[in-house]
Amino acid sequence: MPVTRCACIDVGSNTTALLVADVTPDSLTIVDSRRVFTMLGSDTGPTGISAEKIGEVVVAIQELLAHAASLGCEQQLELLATHVVREAHNGHELEAAVLAATGSTIEVIDGHQEARFSFIGATGGPTRLRGMTVAVDVGGGSTEVSYGAPGEQLVTASFTIGSASLTQQFIVSDPPLAAQITAAREYADRQFDQLDFPDGCQLALAVGGGASTARQLTGGVLDAPGIARVLALTTSLPSTDLAERFGLVADRARLLPAGLTILDSLVGRLGIGLEVGRGGLREGVLIDRYGA
Repeated sequence: MPVTRCACIDVGSNTTALLVADVTPDSLTIVDSRRVFTMLGSDTGPTGISAEKIGEVVVAIQELLAHAASLGCEQQLELLATHVVREAHNGHELEAAVLAATGSTIEVIDGHQEARFSFIGATGGPTRLRGMTVAVDVGGGSTEVSYGAPGEQLVTASFTIGSASLTQQFIVSDPPLAAQITAAREYADRQFDQLDFPDGCQLALAVGGGASTARQLTGGVLDAPGIARVLALTTSLPSTDLAERFGLVADRARLLPAGLTILDSLVGRLGIGLEVGRGGLREGVLIDRYGA
């Protein structure tokens, strides 16, 4: 089978991340992946993205582009931005700075595109579906939900709630107070109030760095008891201690309580635990654009 070496960089609320992979019509093999915790969402407010943060993200993209090129991906490369850039009123300034510094154009995708790519990455593609499958992608500024079954149209939704935004709004203490977790969970439940999952769901998948970190601590499927145990742990340890104890990136540890709270709300609505998917947004982009 023909093999295409390709890469995807996505600029999100928490990270600017690179995936390099070899893709065939029916497989994806990871060559390398890197991520930089640029925390763009934490610096985006009423005045938009700061000039300092724009510069930081541009440097991260330059470094990731150079690494992708060193692995043979100068041409087959996708550069995307998600919720934080599409919502910032000066997101165009980041786009212009990246274009000026690298000659590359950022494609700003909407929430439904983001959900679709995450579903493809989580499942490996529509041809791998064996029954009704749900995929959730909890990002820093938004959460994408999608579901589909073999031969059926994929349903996608995007919600403006994420681990970074929920942390800023509710979980302001480190470690968080129990009352803050409760308030955050109530807010999450309200955000998903209109979300109706399909009957007969056979598989539910979670994607993204937060989900992988959560699985590392729960030891397997992200179900209500496992999430409750880890949430209790996060309220007893500062994020720096949590990161040191479990070998986590400090920024990821700080966002963990909020990410778990969102996952817990979704698990409560689903009624089944979440497994961590095969991949996520970046894998989905490469499978969709180079695999078939």
